[in-house]
Amino acid sequence: MNKPVISIICNTFNQEKYIAEALDSFLMQKVNVPFEILVHDDASTDKTPEIVREYEAKYPDVIKPIYQTENQYSKGVSITPVIQIPRAKGKYIAFCEGDDYWTDENKLQMQFDFMENNPDYTLCCHAYSMVNKDRTLIEERFDFSDDCDVPMKRLIGNQLLVPQFATHFLRTECISQFKGEFLGRQSKDMIIRIFCATRGKIFYFNRNMSCYRRFTEGSWTMREGQSAARMANEIRSYIPFLEKLNEYTDFQYDADIRKEIDDRLFKSDLLENNYKAARKRQAFKTASIKRKLYVVVGCVFPQLITKIRKQ
Repeated sequence: MNKPVISIICNTFNQEKYIAEALDSFLMQKVNVPFEILVHDDASTDKTPEIVREYEAKYPDVIKPIYQTENQYSKGVSITPVIQIPRAKGKYIAFCEGDDYWTDENKLQMQFDFMENNPDYTLCCHAYSMVNKDRTLIEERFDFSDDCDVPMKRLIGNQLLVPQFATHFLRTECISQFKGEFLGRQSKDMIIRIFCATRGKIFYFNRNMSCYRRFTEGSWTMREGQSAARMANEIRSYIPFLEKLNEYTDFQYDADIRKEIDDRLFKSDLLENNYKAARKRQAFKTASIKRKLYVVVGCVFPQLITKIRKQ
């Protein structure tokens, strides 16, 4: 096999119901350059490793797995930058978790052509669909109305308003400089996007080419997203990063960063039933009437709101 031009990074854990669909969506790509599929199985306890081994046997020159015997995520290892990116041989890297999948056979070709013709861009992405674990459509996400550059203010804001990780296609040369931490924050989708944005432009295709599954076995939404306390902690944990980013970019995005910090404090206050603190945030002033009423009622009758949230 010729040296791959594109490296597809796929991290998986206990996703036996989904991993085959992800791998098939990679293998169906009609692209005129060779690619490799770098699978990292994080010591799954279900049949995920067996399924990956079946694909490895069929496509040994393309599928290059790592089968961990001990779970690296639980040890605090940042798998993508520490394990996966260093072994990528391609000029470009595409991402897709083991429970997500691509839907357009021309996805890689479109993104490859764009990046080859636009060297000032470090990353390109696209529209996608959110689906539940049985592929039922939740929502199509066209985060912009047309093809466009993605502004920094969107990257530092609500992470549901930027293209999901399975849409990302970036330059290996850029991301190889990322050693697992940027401005004190460990690797996450948001950090990688912002890291790339500080080194070039990001382009968005208003074309739906992938699916993001929510609340599947082994996913972040099931590991962390079901606890209000953990969610609040996760939301607040980005604030020191945003403060450092403000300095790093010479306060070019100061207003947007300050707004995002206030929004995060407001959301964490609500998750922790701290309604009086939430009412003092700037985000409360710009919230919807329904959200304002929710906060005001919470200040007076906190037990009632807690009861409603549990229903």
